[in-house]
Amino acid sequence: LKGYDLHPQFSSQGNLAWMNMERAGFEADKVNILLLDGNNGYRNLTEKFYYSVDDFRWNGEGTRIYFIATIEATKQLFMLEVKSSRITQLTVGDHDYTSLAVFNDRIVATRTTLIHPADLFMIDYTQNKAGKVFTSITQVTTANPFWDKLDLPTVEKHWVETTDGKKMLVWTLIPSNAKVGEEFPALLYCQGRPQSAVSQFFSYRWNLCLMASQGYVVVAPN
Repeated sequence: LKGYDLHPQFSSQGNLAWMNMERAGFEADKVNILLLDGNNGYRNLTEKFYYSVDDFRWNGEGTRIYFIATIEATKQLFMLEVKSSRITQLTVGDHDYTSLAVFNDRIVATRTTLIHPADLFMIDYTQNKAGKVFTSITQVTTANPFWDKLDLPTVEKHWVETTDGKKMLVWTLIPSNAKVGEEFPALLYCQGRPQSAVSQFFSYRWNLCLMASQGYVVVAPN
């Protein structure tokens, strides 16, 4: 493959997996997880997975890979069975998991929202005989103990029909003192694809929470 090769990682059994973009010169190509195969060169473990992989980690036994992918402008955790290439989504919700570490099959990950900086969360799961996964998520840290005492904006999620008949996700942040019928100045925040989505990120540069806290309605379309 002529595209980018990224972040190679060995499992405890010595198997090598890495992230790859297939096409050369296309920095926003889909990112897959490839597994080195001594007989056939490599195997694409996420070939049938629609979304692009952001980061991944092996489990302790080398039988599973846990990864982050952006889906509907949020970053969620997924589990990949290496032998079968079966993928299961472990988390849902309006948040971004931004990094992860794996201890056997226990995940510790950082999580943000548009109005909350990163904290650590522990993700545990059980799987029944039918393969259905039940996830338990526990917040581990409170990096800023004063955050919950702040008068924060409200985040709304809207799906807007575009001129070509598609559906576009739009985040809107409403100042905390806004009331129905009142007018506020608006900021239109346009950034994102093809490189990345306008997700539930908390940025120390483009901070939508801070913008809305100054009295602006912030409209952030994808």
